[in-house]
Amino acid sequence: QAGFSVKLAATLAMAPLGEAVSPDAKSHALSRAERRKLKEQARADALQPLQQKLQSQDPVEQLEAIDELFIQFEKTSLDTVLAADVLPWVLQLSQDSNNSNLQTQALWALQRFSEGTPKQTKCMVEQGALKRLTPLLTARAHTQEQALLIITNVAMASEELRNEVIHAGIVDYVTGQFNGSEPLAVVQKAAGLLRAICSWPCAEFAAGVSKRLLSALSLLLTFNDSCVLVNACEALAMLPHSDSQHLAVLLMRGTIERLVFLLESSSGEVQAPACRALERIACASKTGMQALLVCEPLAALKELMESDEPALQLESTVLVANTIAFGGPHVEEVLKAGCVPVLIASLHGEAEIRRAAAKGICSLMKRAPQPELRKASTVCAVLEALPGEAIAMDFLISVLKVTDGEISQTLQQAACAFLEDCHFEDEHLQEQVREVIGVLRP
Repeated sequence: QAGFSVKLAATLAMAPLGEAVSPDAKSHALSRAERRKLKEQARADALQPLQQKLQSQDPVEQLEAIDELFIQFEKTSLDTVLAADVLPWVLQLSQDSNNSNLQTQALWALQRFSEGTPKQTKCMVEQGALKRLTPLLTARAHTQEQALLIITNVAMASEELRNEVIHAGIVDYVTGQFNGSEPLAVVQKAAGLLRAICSWPCAEFAAGVSKRLLSALSLLLTFNDSCVLVNACEALAMLPHSDSQHLAVLLMRGTIERLVFLLESSSGEVQAPACRALERIACASKTGMQALLVCEPLAALKELMESDEPALQLESTVLVANTIAFGGPHVEEVLKAGCVPVLIASLHGEAEIRRAAAKGICSLMKRAPQPELRKASTVCAVLEALPGEAIAMDFLISVLKVTDGEISQTLQQAACAFLEDCHFEDEHLQEQVREVIGVLRP
């Protein structure tokens, strides 16, 4: 045993230092994140020659550097390229209007930077991208297009960055400079930017910004290009319209009338967002609804409800249902337009369309009861489309009152099943449920 101990000690003494195992070796080892960070830094350091070429005074060498940068975009991560600190130099080259080719390539590189994650795009903004891009909005058409695309990507990245675009004055710049005489490609990009800006909550918009935005979108609606029209309609559909001053701008510009005209567009791609914009405007206020109905949209809406396109069916059905809920003499216009049979037929469409149609029928039963609304098949379809909802229960009670409780066995079973699934927090409503069940099951 003593001999074994001596041999073991000798073996350990002869072992290479690197093979020794320490009990706390893990505490000294680099973490995976640290190793990855070191590798990224090494790759960034390898791009230093590229940065130097971008700083060159030789345009040929600068172009070569941009070409190499595009290769790096494919080979390595955007984080690595950002860590190489080449972005400030690309931004600087994007200002060189004397060398259009170099400027164009620099802007394409900036577009690639703007297509990263919100965090990466924020890094770009923090390095002054918006300040550099704003003056390019009055440059030659192709440069304007590129600048608008990059700013659109920034605005789409996050609500915070959209706000940075607003604070940079770019909305004012675009809407102030825009008069509709620009090349179509520029107008298309401008419409895309305004849509991106409206895609985030707009409660923080200053009154002046909102008015200029609405005026610009109204002007865009006068174009006959589908791309421009879709973006303008989608932007309007995302804006709040309860402010009477906002509505005044739309009325003054003839925007609502134009949107109603677009309901009859030959392009379904345009019709759906136009209908959605009208629904947002009309349902925001009593004045908005009145302004819509003055334009007599119901004939066009009925045609859209009968369309084979689910998106068109849904948007038009929602708008007709809200028109009925609005009440007043306009309910009679819905009846005259022949919308009721289409609403009933829509109860057999897709789920969202069924819900919208059912809500319209419930409102109609309350305001202008029609014999066809109390047919067993219609009532069953409404209850199925609106399970557990108070509006459907009110509808059922109205039907029972009209029929004096004389209903088919099929409807009785459907009604009882519906009521058993109703669980309202309001005790008064829940008491009504119990009473109706008692009538149906004496």
